Amino acid sequence: MKKKILIIFFIAVSLRLIFFLIEAPWNIYILENKIIKMGTDQRGYHQLAINLMEHHEFTFKAGLPPIALRTPGYPLFIAIIYKIFGLHPWIVIVVQILLDSLTALIIFFSIRNLLNDKIGFIGALIYAVDPHLILHSNSYYSETLFLFFLALFLFHIILFYNSSNHKIKEIIYSGVFLGLATLVKPASAYLPLILSIFLLLSLRKKFWERLRYSILILLAYLLIISPWLIRNQITYGSLFLSNSGEYNLLAINITPMEIPKRKLPQHVVEYQLRAEADSLMLAEGKVPFYNNKPNDYWEELTIQIDYNKTEYWKRIAIKYIKKEPLEFLKFYVIGITHSLFNLGSKEFAYYLNFTQEPSSLNIKTEQNLFNLFKKFFSEKPLSEIFLGMIIFIYLLITYLCGIIGLAKTKEMENKTIPILLIIITTYFLLIAGAGGLARFKLPAIPFYVAFIGIGINELIIWIGKNSTSKRNDNLSK
Repeated sequence: MKKKILIIFFIAVSLRLIFFLIEAPWNIYILENKIIKMGTDQRGYHQLAINLMEHHEFTFKAGLPPIALRTPGYPLFIAIIYKIFGLHPWIVIVVQILLDSLTALIIFFSIRNLLNDKIGFIGALIYAVDPHLILHSNSYYSETLFLFFLALFLFHIILFYNSSNHKIKEIIYSGVFLGLATLVKPASAYLPLILSIFLLLSLRKKFWERLRYSILILLAYLLIISPWLIRNQITYGSLFLSNSGEYNLLAINITPMEIPKRKLPQHVVEYQLRAEADSLMLAEGKVPFYNNKPNDYWEELTIQIDYNKTEYWKRIAIKYIKKEPLEFLKFYVIGITHSLFNLGSKEFAYYLNFTQEPSSLNIKTEQNLFNLFKKFFSEKPLSEIFLGMIIFIYLLITYLCGIIGLAKTKEMENKTIPILLIIITTYFLLIAGAGGLARFKLPAIPFYVAFIGIGINELIIWIGKNSTSKRNDNLSK
């Protein structure tokens, strides 16, 4: 087993470090123009971390009101590294590389506890070589830290179901790590409730014992997130984690369905929708939480994501959904499909310094699949086409093997954990919605790599049997 652990860790670290060396995030020009480019979420995390470290405030700069859109986990993670090593974003990326490599090992132990060493090894290797995981461990997005805590949750929830001892400890750990994951990224906010219901329905125990475990995971989760809930109650007069759900409902889920109608670029349509929410708010006489004239980008961004706009983002979004529910559903499904099959080739070429600017082709602005393929080969540079083809082959192989693995689980005597993995995978894909970015599917990966591992293992067994059969046939001749 030690050999397998070393192989997994070595492959994971090596691939991420190779990307790191080509990306060169220590270069000031690369850092300022790609890694933490002004106007991006990445720069926002960087700025929050600096202000958290220097002024102990969760704001973009001293004197501005607190931010409601972000949860504190990732900025705090960056701030701690800055405090220890100085203001060097490349060190944050190195730590993320090590963290994501550890996540691959946690997945190995998780699948090993669920199935066996061989499938655990295959599943962990799939995680280690996944192109999008390699890319995002070298970026300034919160996904790497989020996945680390999700993997720890997965490890303990599998131990809970598989072990007759220490069940209380394992269910508490499950809730704790899920809480930490949610403080990093609120995408998992509704998962504890789903898990609580699943525990009530899936455990073969007396009702009161099932109820105890169901309550324990919720209490452990709430204990971890409660400081942030209390902070928001004190600051805004409401118990909530983040208003990113309402913001994303409008900006990420309504924007795609409006692009074909308005025939405008994505960022323009998103701006128009937010402006519509702003107009409704002002028409009703409600002023922003921060109502000053902006003097710089950070003040302007603070106004853009002002907490008092939360209700109006939601109302405008619901208006469009009610107006065309089937159209919304169509683009929601298309968005999930995009997340699963988005190659992200322009991001790879851009961050690997093969191109100076990402190509202009946007999957959201092209509804015709044939035209999308045509533009992929006609408008993208050769480097993006080459990278895209490699990623497409990887996705095709892993998804096909995942389907084989999923079919194979029907033969398992105890299907409880596989069903749970399917539910969590589905949850994260659904929560991503119409956004369609490749990174939106990343939280689902730790929960579906086990099925890919099963599928690849079945193919290996099938190839081995065929080879043996052919060899025996040749000997008999």
